[in-house]
Amino acid sequence: MLREVAEVAAACAGDPLVLWGAQGMKESVRAWALGEAVAVACPDLNRRDRLTVCGEPEQVAALAEWVLGQVGPSYRVVGSRALVRQVAARSPRLGLLGTFEWMDTHRLSPALGARPGRARWLGQEEEEGR
Repeated sequence: MLREVAEVAAACAGDPLVLWGAQGMKESVRAWALGEAVAVACPDLNRRDRLTVCGEPEQVAALAEWVLGQVGPSYRVVGSRALVRQVAARSPRLGLLGTFEWMDTHRLSPALGARPGRARWLGQEEEEGR
């Protein structure tokens, strides 16, 4: 079991979705690691009980199954689209309910400069990889 934010961050190599799920490791959050897999159970995260995951699919599937046995069936597994599809394919207990996209950045768009509080959609020329 992981008890500190630093432990979760190290185990998940800074995965932003898993760190979002950790919510600073507030009292109701629990986290685990198994090999390369990490799972964080956070109740009432964005209106649902969520189990954020990352890692090697087979290990994530095993860890998610075990964690769900500990925290209960109200938790929904959330991770990268590819990972969640692979985990669902390996685990008959974990079905795919839907998908979504996660976006994050480590720097402001050059067009925004250092003006805080001014968010906007990126233009085509600013998309990653261009």
